[in-house]
Amino acid sequence: MSQVVRISETIYKRLESLARGFDTPGSVIERLLDFYKKSGGKLDTPPPPRIKVRLSRGEKTPSKDYYQPILKALVDLGGRASVHEVLNRVERAMKPILKEKDRESLPSNPNELRWVNTAKWARKDMTMMKPPLLKPNSPKTIWEITEAGRKFLVQSNQ
Repeated sequence: MSQVVRISETIYKRLESLARGFDTPGSVIERLLDFYKKSGGKLDTPPPPRIKVRLSRGEKTPSKDYYQPILKALVDLGGRASVHEVLNRVERAMKPILKEKDRESLPSNPNELRWVNTAKWARKDMTMMKPPLLKPNSPKTIWEITEAGRKFLVQSNQ
């Protein structure tokens, strides 16, 4: 015999966020109860880890495609600038080539766009090259081009 249980909109939304496919609120509650039983009744047991979904090759712009726009932005800004200033210029330069996935938020950080994250990884890559294209010992909020970075930019424009 089914019983009617009234729950708040907030609780319903929480159940909905845990649903998979065609789950009903009842099946979500059942899964939670099973999990509770398996954990020995411990409420502080962490949920199972999320499965990471990697993008297929070509779904986002590769980090190496950011090298030239980052280096050019730094040259235009006098060789040293804040991350914010550099990324503003990089966004304008790359706008025509950014892909749909680049413009989405990261699943792991909804406050950061994928292209911004990729640009930051490109910066890290350029600080680790031999010789580095960006100064590896710059403060985290400041990006600086090296002489090797200037040469790389000139050679890539030829």
